[in-house]
Amino acid sequence: MSFRDDVIFPTNISYGSRGGPVYKTVVIPKNSGYEQRAALHIYPRHRYDAATGIMELEDELAAAAGLEDIIRIFHVCEGMAYGFLYKDWGDYKSCSYLSTPALTDQEFGTGDGIETVFYLRKNYTEGATTKTRLISKPKNTTILIGDNGALQTETTHYSIDYTTGAVTFVTPPVDTHTLTWGGEFYVPVRFDDDELDIVLSHYLAGNCTVPLKELKV
Repeated sequence: MSFRDDVIFPTNISYGSRGGPVYKTVVIPKNSGYEQRAALHIYPRHRYDAATGIMELEDELAAAAGLEDIIRIFHVCEGMAYGFLYKDWGDYKSCSYLSTPALTDQEFGTGDGIETVFYLRKNYTEGATTKTRLISKPKNTTILIGDNGALQTETTHYSIDYTTGAVTFVTPPVDTHTLTWGGEFYVPVRFDDDELDIVLSHYLAGNCTVPLKELKV
């Protein structure tokens, strides 16, 4: 997949942007009043609109600079051709919004004494139900990896691919050992249009469209 892992969408704009997870469900109503529902996506596909982020900037100069940033990224990514990194301020770390990431925030595997490669994931639990989200774009320098509660050292105990979220241990984790992680992550996205539709004289009033869509990588 064509992706620019060194391109990060301006975080001051994503802070004021709108959007979030989108599931796809087919709902078939019955004559009895009941309905049948079929979930077409196991995982959601996040969507965002960065236009509101520009409007939320503190003054006209900041908004103009933000617009220039978006135009530059749009050219570098050739519209929809290349993906890039986006910080979703509503869900960008292993813990709750007001907490600091910790070593044991999220489980991402169990050792069996043989396997060495595991993929980061975030778990969402309510009641007896847990949904899992794969984390493919962890943020470098923020990731903590634990093996049964013991902090592991990068390069000494494991290596991590920051483009896929794969964690490779030097030695297979011991059977039944719980693997955990904490840290921050990005959402892989692309522009959702090959045309950047901005009216320069009115963009501060929101007359622009900067739709973004999550990529599955």
